[in-house]
Amino acid sequence: MTNFNGQNDPELKKRLAAARLAMSPEEEKAEWQDREEYLRARKKEAALSMASNEQKTKLEEEAKAREELLQKQKKLEALELIRKQEEQKRKQQLAEEQKKRDSETEAERVRKIEQIMESQAEIKGLVKQEAGGPQTIRTLKDDIAETVRRDKITASKIIIQEKTMRQAARADEELKKKKRRSTIVMTISLVLVTLGVASVAFVWWQKKEEAKQPVQAVKESLIFADRQIKIDATNLNREDLRLAQKKEYEKLQADDANSNGISELYFTKVTSETVGEKVIEKTEFLTASDYLSEATAVTDDFSRFTSDNFMVGFLGHNSLSPFFIFKTNNYKNLANAMLLDGKSIITEPYSPFWDEDKKNLARGSLFEDITLKNYDLRVLKDNLGESLAGYVFLDEKTLLIFETEEDFLKILDLFLLTRPTTRWCCQLWTNLYNINMKKIETALGWDNNQDRINQLKEMRAAEVSKLNARGFEDMDDAFSNEDQAELMEENAERAAEGEVLSENLEKIDMAIAWAEAGQDGICIKCGQPIEEDRHRANPTAITCKADRDYSADLTLNQVHEKIDELA
Repeated sequence: MTNFNGQNDPELKKRLAAARLAMSPEEEKAEWQDREEYLRARKKEAALSMASNEQKTKLEEEAKAREELLQKQKKLEALELIRKQEEQKRKQQLAEEQKKRDSETEAERVRKIEQIMESQAEIKGLVKQEAGGPQTIRTLKDDIAETVRRDKITASKIIIQEKTMRQAARADEELKKKKRRSTIVMTISLVLVTLGVASVAFVWWQKKEEAKQPVQAVKESLIFADRQIKIDATNLNREDLRLAQKKEYEKLQADDANSNGISELYFTKVTSETVGEKVIEKTEFLTASDYLSEATAVTDDFSRFTSDNFMVGFLGHNSLSPFFIFKTNNYKNLANAMLLDGKSIITEPYSPFWDEDKKNLARGSLFEDITLKNYDLRVLKDNLGESLAGYVFLDEKTLLIFETEEDFLKILDLFLLTRPTTRWCCQLWTNLYNINMKKIETALGWDNNQDRINQLKEMRAAEVSKLNARGFEDMDDAFSNEDQAELMEENAERAAEGEVLSENLEKIDMAIAWAEAGQDGICIKCGQPIEEDRHRANPTAITCKADRDYSADLTLNQVHEKIDELA
């Protein structure tokens, strides 16, 4: 017998519970749901407590999987909601844009209608004026009305015709401008072509004329030379070339007018080349390696490390002193060659100019290392301590061979004047000149920077004169021990005086270089103006009072490095 109470039918129980839930108030529904959640949680806990470890693990994994699935569903629902919002926003934006376009279209249509109505009203007014009687003044409106009445056309057609006429006029003007531009371009092109043809013809003619005569070359001096003397070395052997140098040396010695300053010997040779049926002659300069191999007995270990350009010069002051300058692109190898065979290298070029006694003294002499003006010199000294010859690297590309230390100092001054730093001094001075420097110049009474440089050079000349006037007494002239002691003391005092003079000269040289770079009156350390009282008391100062100690160990090379940095 079937029981309709539903007590034994689980499905019926569920349906009855759902029906009661649906018919219950909202508060009861919430309470019922909370109770259901509570019962499910308790059932879950009971199942876990009764299950084995493996079952618990499996149940936990299933719960975790359900939770992850639920979270994914929530994320998908959130994304779908965002997508729908974006879609709705896009549709709304499109609708607004369409509405805006429609509004603009409607406004344009209304504007055109208004224009048409205004044109019609204007035409009607013109017709009324025509019917009202003649007018004393003819206007544009009268012309339009007359045209409308006579030709039976509308005002819009008149406006279109006028516009067409203006366009035609502009097109005609543009055509005329294009024709004018084309004419100008053709004229300029014709002129350029003519000039090009003329240039080619001139160059061809010039080359033809040059082929008829030897090329006249111009020798570039490594340092400033007052005069240049050419020696044609064509077909000359070593002895002839040495004799030619000796003759020019003796000529200069005999000529007091030309013996002062710097004189340069340069060597050329004429080569010929056959081009077709013509023989073309040209003059070439002897390179350093050619000169060393043809005029001296210097080894190849030295000559192969020299560059093409070199200088054989004579320094004229109390006497005429030969000197030699060689350029190199391999400082290390050239310096090694000088260390290995320096005596023969520096004495061989002097063979045409030295007598036999001096040559014999040079053979028995030894090198002495000397530091002068922050340059490392190697000087051959005889038994009496007199300098015979020496050499020094002015920089890593320039080797100087000289006779005395005095010759070195004079040639060094000329060499420094030819450095690139001095060639742009005027322009650098113009760029760096400022009001602080102007105040200093005014206070010290200098009219311009050149006056300042001239003052420093006068100071330098005075110091050089003092240094040259300094001499040493020969110890052999002493007759007693007391005299020898007195002479030794005097010579020591002169040596100390010489050191002071050398230091003063270096300070003056640094001040000259700093002034020639346009930086006079500016501290080399901090870049601030030097105090007026310090500059007045010490004209060679290149530092302010605060950086006074910095100048104690400052060298001329460091000053030139600072100038190069500023450039």
